Amino acid sequence: MVCGAERVLHGQLPYQDFNSGYPPGPFYTVAAVFRLFGTSLLAERVLDVFWRLGIVACSICLIQAACGRIPLAVSLCLSGWIGVITFHLYPMITGTLFCVAALWLSVLYLNGRGRKWMYFSGGVAGAGFFYRHDLMLCICGAVTLTAAYQLLVQKDRAALRGFASFVTGVITVFAPGAMLLWISVPHAALQRSFIEFPKITAGQKFLKFYTLSSIWDVGTFYLPLAIVVFTACRLWMTKAERRPVPLLLFLSAVSTLAVAIQRSDVPHAFPAIVVGLILLCWNLSQPLLLRKEVAGFCRTAFVGAVLLWYGLPALAAWTVDAAAASHPKRSGIPRAGPIPLDQDQIEAVQYIQRQLAPGRPLYVGTTSHSRVFMNDALFYFLADRPQATGWDMWVPGLTSGAEVQSEIADALEKKRIEYLVVFAARESHEPNRSVLDSGITTVDDDIRNHYSEVARFGRYTISRRIPD
Repeated sequence: MVCGAERVLHGQLPYQDFNSGYPPGPFYTVAAVFRLFGTSLLAERVLDVFWRLGIVACSICLIQAACGRIPLAVSLCLSGWIGVITFHLYPMITGTLFCVAALWLSVLYLNGRGRKWMYFSGGVAGAGFFYRHDLMLCICGAVTLTAAYQLLVQKDRAALRGFASFVTGVITVFAPGAMLLWISVPHAALQRSFIEFPKITAGQKFLKFYTLSSIWDVGTFYLPLAIVVFTACRLWMTKAERRPVPLLLFLSAVSTLAVAIQRSDVPHAFPAIVVGLILLCWNLSQPLLLRKEVAGFCRTAFVGAVLLWYGLPALAAWTVDAAAASHPKRSGIPRAGPIPLDQDQIEAVQYIQRQLAPGRPLYVGTTSHSRVFMNDALFYFLADRPQATGWDMWVPGLTSGAEVQSEIADALEKKRIEYLVVFAARESHEPNRSVLDSGITTVDDDIRNHYSEVARFGRYTISRRIPD
């Protein structure tokens, strides 16, 4: 995010001047913060803190609007868990703010507060498309199906007018930005980012259940799934006039969980967990219509599971962070400030800063370019050196392909890149095309033939161009 934001500050356009598989909103938001408060990792982290506070605030407002009261234990676990999850300003996390805010405003409408709230909900969802488009499709789908239920089942014709207000809000906010993007950026680049990239990382099966590597993985997928299944069993017990609100939350939880299934990790499950816990709050606020003993067991089981999988880890993480904050270690890298970094990354960045003059381009890649998954794009930002190519973010199937590798090799040659860094990144083990080795070694061969190793720091190997 900070690497792309700095490119934006220099007048570059996402997709045209640098590759990204994410919508442009986070880059421009971070760039605006850099413009106001200086280009530093600390400024980005402060923005991340306020962004998460916004998610917590909107979640609490949504729980209050949907439930009438706030179950304390679940709400505290939700708030603590949102605060300690890493992946700062990752688009799936930033998009959750718009997701929860749009749901909150829609619930206000369903509670009889007027159609203007549906218009505002649509506007928030329209803005959210520029941060995480798949999440907003989930919310738009949930709103659409809820409106269809009101119209077809409850015979509520006012639902059609409310849905029209929602669509108007989406179009009002989304259409101008989308049109500007369509005009400014080559369509082939947009297709590569928003069609080819999702195809590569999509799971091989429509539904992929998680493999439990530890007991904590239960909270990533199975606990939200249990909440969804339990709610499905309860919806028919709910009075018809009170059903639209839980139906909207239920559909949102189902769709966000379907998105999370494609990538089996915490950041991609983040929205599903947040919406799932909000849905659990609704369940806890309603009479279970079961025998007293069974109802008590269900409440205790769900609250206990939330405390175990979200409360205890959050408390432990807060304790560790507090201990680290009491003994801060500065990296000595100006752009990092007080933000802790890995020691090998610090040493490699400092070496580049000593050896490579400011303003001279740098290339950062991985030890293998035929099988790629992730790259250390942050290295450019910390070293404060411009990028040699537009490929900071590794995309399996694209970066490892012949066309992109030829583009990178040509840039290394034409720009006479003096120093390059290769990073021993972890490999993908996801059941999709990110695990494939293309067998194309254009960049690896070029590095081997024209560069010699001059330093090594942990996972980082630094090479210098051999004089002609």
